[in-house]
Amino acid sequence: IVFNADKLRIGIGQPVNLSWNVENADNINIDNGVGSNLPSSGDLDVYPTIDTTFTLSAKDYNNNDILSSVFVDVVNNTIINSFNASSLNITKGNSVVFNWDVTDSEGFNLNPYGSVSGIPTGSQSITFNTSGNFDFTLESTSLNGTVVSSTPIGINVYNPAVINSYTINGSSSTIDAYPNDTLNFAWDVSDALSYKL
Repeated sequence: IVFNADKLRIGIGQPVNLSWNVENADNINIDNGVGSNLPSSGDLDVYPTIDTTFTLSAKDYNNNDILSSVFVDVVNNTIINSFNASSLNITKGNSVVFNWDVTDSEGFNLNPYGSVSGIPTGSQSITFNTSGNFDFTLESTSLNGTVVSSTPIGINVYNPAVINSYTINGSSSTIDAYPNDTLNFAWDVSDALSYKL
């Protein structure tokens, strides 16, 4: 008996071609609903949805059972279990670490960064040298070609805060103050998210 599958690992929905050639035997059957009383040689496409062992059975001319089996591993569609970033708000020149955990992935991209490694878990540090708002999406590809995308993560990159000027009573140097003096504070700050006096 020669009994083969053209692929031993597939994604859900992909075909597997089973082929056989049996000599000096009859009553040829392949289990799991493939077929019975098959010709001595041939091939058929099957579409298993779970891991499956296909067994070809035949009877030789002495009525002995002849068996041969092939196992096909069926991989589910990929699942993105988690995708997160170490920080959503940073200043220009700093980095964000993206972390992920995926199941049944054949490869993935961190868009718009590109292809990344670390299946099924991994991380990628990205340094931002330009200010602005950037959306990142993890795309994971299943064995059958199905692409699953994560919810986008938005990274806000700000210019570093700068204190352009700070004065007390018009002076940027130390001043003497006495009880009941009125002090006039003035400042000019660029790119600050918040500040306190």
